[in-house]
Amino acid sequence: MAEKRLIVSSFIAGGIVVVVLVPFIFPMYYRIDASVLTIRSGFSRTRIPISQILTVKPSWNPLSSPALSVDRLRIDNLATFILISPKNKKKFINALARQDPDLIVRDDGLACARRGLETEKLH
Repeated sequence: MAEKRLIVSSFIAGGIVVVVLVPFIFPMYYRIDASVLTIRSGFSRTRIPISQILTVKPSWNPLSSPALSVDRLRIDNLATFILISPKNKKKFINALARQDPDLIVRDDGLACARRGLETEKLH
């Protein structure tokens, strides 16, 4: 009898955790419009003007971020950085590059040609 109660209690606790956490994670998506990258994770929505992106490069940083994987992209912009994990990183990088001619695809990331001085300050 005690074993059944433990199993039922475990299912209830697990259900409560799922119900509480899921709204903070889903929906999760990244949308590239003409001039803005929108990052959505649950209740949170971040908009980054594409003109402010300095670099995009691979990262395996485990910091908390709107990314469901640790195989991530780090996006450095004029204000800060954010980590994301698009399903197809190469396709995402190419889509960003198409929106701003100053974003140049390099190796497995992007660099901004026009904003090179700001990019140098990050390293």
